[in-house]
Amino acid sequence: MPRKEKFDYFQGFVEISAYGVQRAEALRDFFEDHRKIIEEGGSIDVDQVLECYERGHKIETESDEVAHEIVEHLSTEFITPIEREDIQELVGELDGIVDAVDEVLQHVYMYNVTNIRPEGLEMCDIVVRTTKAVNKTCEKFTYFKKSHSIKDCIIDVNSCEEEGDRCYIDAMHRVFATPESSLEAFAWGRVLTSMEKCCDTCEHAVEIMNMVLMKNL
Repeated sequence: MPRKEKFDYFQGFVEISAYGVQRAEALRDFFEDHRKIIEEGGSIDVDQVLECYERGHKIETESDEVAHEIVEHLSTEFITPIEREDIQELVGELDGIVDAVDEVLQHVYMYNVTNIRPEGLEMCDIVVRTTKAVNKTCEKFTYFKKSHSIKDCIIDVNSCEEEGDRCYIDAMHRVFATPESSLEAFAWGRVLTSMEKCCDTCEHAVEIMNMVLMKNL
């Protein structure tokens, strides 16, 4: 009888983190495209926001499917490459990155954001770079017992998150210091906060990977 091929948990981590990158890049494309439209005298179309959200939500659904597959294997396999609790927690955080980015566009729609502020573009760029850094860390995590560069990848994510914190504080100050209206300031405050949450979730994911490294020294 042929031996059953083992499920590759590490490849699952890479796949989920790649969905996070896809979702962040789609959000950045939306912000950049609509910033240009606004600069040319146009405005954000609510239907376009919903259309972009629906496209992005498909990415979130695909990420969920990979997460569910990992959990299903986790419940049936006797031996796992790292501790079950660490796998489950890491899956939750990586999938949470996709959810967090998904939430940004939800807030754009919910609070009827009609203008793409430069602060939003700055934060979105950091979110993209942070998700990419997480994806790279996941790729190195596959060989965490042999890889000597994974710690540099973790540091890179932490640096991006710190940059996100600084940008968030400065952006919030600018939004509330020179608001075109109190409603716009409130709306952008929520959008920026949701983007800062994306960076925090990325950092939480690599903290779990770092914890696994420490356990296996």
